[in-house]
Amino acid sequence: VADVINAIYRYLGINLATRDPDYRHPYGYERLRYIFTDRSSLILLGVGGILPLIHGIQTLVSHDEPNLSSAWVMGGLFLVVGVLESPALLRSYHALRTKSKRARMSFMKYLSNGNDIINITTFVECALGVL
Repeated sequence: VADVINAIYRYLGINLATRDPDYRHPYGYERLRYIFTDRSSLILLGVGGILPLIHGIQTLVSHDEPNLSSAWVMGGLFLVVGVLESPALLRSYHALRTKSKRARMSFMKYLSNGNDIINITTFVECALGVL
């Protein structure tokens, strides 16, 4: 669930950050990606870390049996995450590809030594989500 929420949030953030400058934002929207990345980590911590911890403790205390239908739900969520992470993966890949060419580096070298930490983080996170 945390990955689905985070994927939607990141996709919206990447789309907003790539908008062209306008009257209200003459320098563009590119810096929004920093805000979305910071908040994305909070979403992952809250929904993906704290809530499962609370649920796990409650399950241990109540001694409930595992529910087999949960496996089907989790499988469905994995598919949804893969679909939702794909657009962000492609956008970050193209951005990194362009920047690696400008820096005259191979793509893999730019992943390890590049200075665009937000697109690198988004690419790696989305690649893991899709896999």
